[in-house]
Amino acid sequence: MVFKKGMAPWNKLPTKIVICEQCGAEKEICINHAQKFCSHNCQHKSLIGIPSWNKGTRGIMKPNRTSFKKGHKIHLGTKKPLKELQKRTLTRRKNGWFRNPEQHKERIRSKMKQNNPMSNPIFRMRAIERGLAGSQVRPTNLERKFLDIIEKHNLPYKYCGNGEVIIGYKNPDFVNVNGEKICVETADKSQKEYHTKGSWQDWERKRKGHFTKWGWKCVVVWSDELETFSPEQMGGYHG
Repeated sequence: MVFKKGMAPWNKLPTKIVICEQCGAEKEICINHAQKFCSHNCQHKSLIGIPSWNKGTRGIMKPNRTSFKKGHKIHLGTKKPLKELQKRTLTRRKNGWFRNPEQHKERIRSKMKQNNPMSNPIFRMRAIERGLAGSQVRPTNLERKFLDIIEKHNLPYKYCGNGEVIIGYKNPDFVNVNGEKICVETADKSQKEYHTKGSWQDWERKRKGHFTKWGWKCVVVWSDELETFSPEQMGGYHG
């Protein structure tokens, strides 16, 4: 039912008096309600003496093959008896899985070193691309501003911050479209200091060093430079 202007709200509808079928007490309720009892207590008392739904069905209703047998407890989700599962849990505790969590962590680390799916470059690249695609809304506000600058000055760069281009497991924001190995990163100084727990100068140095190691030149454009940005600020990499 859709509430329309002029209709009475739910707490101002007309009421009626009903008599409880269990104790005979009177109760004032909304006229739209169909209530037979004055409380839940009276409703529960009215059910006393009513036979259960399976009364008198012995020999008529037969259990299927998957029904539980009397006295046989089964753990949910498995067909093994509960005592067998308890024994397995106690064995794990004796072996130190719960008493020594550091030892358990070391076992996991050793197994991951032997068979770590992230060591596979194809699997790792797919994981990075899917994580970037679903992590946040792209492009960001800073990236949109730099896209406007690219259109304004006709710069030879395209957006790839959605995971389209991966360089050494790192995703730059923009790359050159003329075949030159030049990428552009847009960032905010205070945000990088907050997330990296260090200075923005260290982040810029590490970022440029990473792309240099893979044969790329990196230009970092900070948020406070976008308002007065000019292609000359890119140090000759503006095409």
